[in-house]
Amino acid sequence: VCMSFLYLHKAEGSECSATFHPGGTTKFHLHERVSSCNVYNWCADNTVVANEENLNHTIVLSRDAHSITFTTCYDNVTYKSACNGKIINCP
Repeated sequence: VCMSFLYLHKAEGSECSATFHPGGTTKFHLHERVSSCNVYNWCADNTVVANEENLNHTIVLSRDAHSITFTTCYDNVTYKSACNGKIINCP
């Protein structure tokens, strides 16, 4: 999927969008606030790579409860709210 986006700059899903930057970073952003609390996990390929307290500095540049920026392109990115159990699959 990442290779197909080399010529595109943005991909949209119903609840999440991805922006691909020329330097190779990828930012996923949730379209709306998913929870009033800030207890969450961001996953790539079903592996937690960031949460409200920690992040994998090797592959994640920044994160918060609404977005995550990866150092490169990742498929199968998922946001999981620990407060309400909501799961959002990003494009």
